[in-house]
Order: sequence, then C-alpha cells, then structure tokens
Amino acid sequence: MFHVRLATADDAQTLGALRTELFSELGRLSASGQPAFERAAAHALADAIDRGDCCAWLAESAPGQPIGSVVMLIYPRLPSPESPALREGYLLNVYTSPDWRGRGVAAALVEAAIAHARELGLGRIRLHATAAGQRVYAAAGFILRDDEMELRLLS
Repeated sequence: MFHVRLATADDAQTLGALRTELFSELGRLSASGQPAFERAAAHALADAIDRGDCCAWLAESAPGQPIGSVVMLIYPRLPSPESPALREGYLLNVYTSPDWRGRGVAAALVEAAIAHARELGLGRIRLHATAAGQRVYAAAGFILRDDEMELRLLS
C-alpha cells in the first residue's frame, strides 16, 4: 500500500534526493556529482514551492518512506485560439523507486498532478517522456507531439 500527498517546501530534501536517483538511474549523473546536484535540486525546489511556481507530490509507502515523486512547474502563457487559459503546467521528475514499479505509483502521482492542474484552471500540461513512461502518460490522456524544438544556451 502507498499514498500520495502534496509536498511542501519542507519536503524539498526528499524531492531533491528522488530527482538525484532519477538522473543517476538514467546515467546522466555521476556518483561524484550527486551530492552537489541533490543540494542544488533541493534548494531550487524549496524556492519554487515557496514562490508558488511549482507544486510537487510524494508517494509514500505505508511506513511513510518516500517511493516516488512528481513535480509540476506552473508557467504564464498567452491565450491562443484553442485555449483562453493564462497558465499551463510542465510535469517533470516523475519517478518511482525500482522496488515499487508496476504497482500504479507513477499513475497515481500523475493523476494527482492532473487533478490539481484542473483545480488551478491550467490550460494544458506538457512533459517530455522516456520510452518507459509513455504508456503511463498515454493512459492519463497525454498525446505525442512532434512540433517542438529547443536551443540549448548553457551546457
């Protein structure tokens, strides 16, 4: 059994640790870089939650151990012909600890974020998906897009 709850700035250290696990597992973060990355992530998350630019959720096992997380950044946007909404969400850091995968943790986290986005009146939620995550997002109603590009200014 597990439950999902809205995180607060007091949970930033836990959220930062789960973000570190995610990037380490993806092979994008070396062991030597983990402590500094975790501190930076925790600091950024605490600040963003305090400012209201970000909402996050934690999944916890029955004994209260963190087993997963999701973060939603909230951005201003201009209205478009398709939507008059002035804000949208960006979902990131969807992560489930390996021992808990396949038990609905990621789906529950994503559903919590979607419900909150609806409460806030956000126009849409965007995300980048790994191949492994696409089925979770598709089941929640996300669709693939192929019209985005990026320019990296810092590396």
